[in-house]
Amino acid sequence: MSKRLIMICAMAIVLGLAVSAHAAVQNVKVSGDLKVSAIGRDQFDLGWSDGEDNSNVIMSQTRVRIDTDLTENVAATVRLLSETDWGTENQDADNTDIDIDLASLTLKEMFGSPVTVTLGRQELMWGAGFVLGDSDTNRTVNTTTWAAGAGPIANRDLSLRKSFDAIKVNLDYNPLMIEAFYSKIDENAQTGAQLEDKDDIDLYGAKASYALGDKWGTMLEGYMLYRNDKTTSTTATNASPDTLWCPGIRAVAAPMKDMIVTAEMAWQTGSKSVAGVSRSREAMAAQATASYALPFEKMKKYSPMVGAAYTYTSGDKNGADTTDGRGEYKAWDQLYENQGSGKIYNVLFDNTATQSIALNASAVPMEDVRVKLEYTDIWLLLEPNVNRWGHQTTNIQTIYGLDGNSRAPYMTGDAKHLGREIDLSASYDYTEDVQFGLTYGAFMPGNAFDRKQNGEIATQLIGTCAVSF
Repeated sequence: MSKRLIMICAMAIVLGLAVSAHAAVQNVKVSGDLKVSAIGRDQFDLGWSDGEDNSNVIMSQTRVRIDTDLTENVAATVRLLSETDWGTENQDADNTDIDIDLASLTLKEMFGSPVTVTLGRQELMWGAGFVLGDSDTNRTVNTTTWAAGAGPIANRDLSLRKSFDAIKVNLDYNPLMIEAFYSKIDENAQTGAQLEDKDDIDLYGAKASYALGDKWGTMLEGYMLYRNDKTTSTTATNASPDTLWCPGIRAVAAPMKDMIVTAEMAWQTGSKSVAGVSRSREAMAAQATASYALPFEKMKKYSPMVGAAYTYTSGDKNGADTTDGRGEYKAWDQLYENQGSGKIYNVLFDNTATQSIALNASAVPMEDVRVKLEYTDIWLLLEPNVNRWGHQTTNIQTIYGLDGNSRAPYMTGDAKHLGREIDLSASYDYTEDVQFGLTYGAFMPGNAFDRKQNGEIATQLIGTCAVSF
């Protein structure tokens, strides 16, 4: 065979491959967003003054997403994420990493049935994110624990990373919708060249929702989460795995025009491993919300809205008790909640052993500008046991600085008010794709804290510029 014929055949093969490749990826959509935030935060440990409570940084968050329809019922999604604090490249090599935020394959109408399967890294969000929405809760980020020179961003609660490594199955029997999934939360320790599963954290979930079709547009939902945390069995002698079953119910309705109300209640059972002692779980939580677009005709051009929310999470008077393995563990485990993002109290406290009331109001005072005012009040459910120096003998509640490390605050022992927070934000739509934002927040400690030791007001000021494409 002559060289010319070989070259012609080779060119034909390359051309054929190129045409096939083009045909396979012709339905591709590229999108993304870029957000730059200037963040000033102070006293985020309420006065411990250990040097880990302040943050004055500029942060960039960049996402690029590729969606492709390979066939009518086969689609793939990949999203890359980079989150960095400006000027820290010489402190941490990881802060310029590009993470795979989403990487999933979706198969629709499998075998001619109303079944959709999604495989890979994906977001899992149930309802308003009361129990499921962020793989590490929205108070932290699942890359590395941040400290000076060791981690991607200082303000981890502002991370956009929410994804789970999971397989999810959806069944569409409208008006009945069913979903089930399995997720590997943590693969944990590696022994030699083998990844063991005896110390992993696995999560299973299933929910069913049904639209009643009534005049209120009511939707009812029931769900179950099961988490099997086997890490405790490798850190304590003869310790059993930490298991958690979480059944729950949720309802959404619109009882009147421009009003939406929700109610959700969940319980937790199973076993809690406390320093090697297994205690039975018996916890519960509830949340109710309402939002209403005010109907006044004279104010219609301002689009006024008001809202309210009440949240309850049970607590344990002595959560560290190991003297009686039969005692019920009543502290609520916040699981994978995704609420309170950007709020100061969300950084300071775990969502457990508290009740809170939140009120908000928003309006559009001028074209392309929206302002919002939010007020939140938080109480402990139980009065803490303290010694004469104000130290808790057992920690009902701890506080966290921006470094993520827990601190046992000084408490009065005879009061439950944790504090109140006020947040004022404004956004301006510069163009259809570009938005500027400014948020100010202040958290004022309540009388549950010793004012001399933990009485400082925590504040934040965040300015943002975001573009989507």
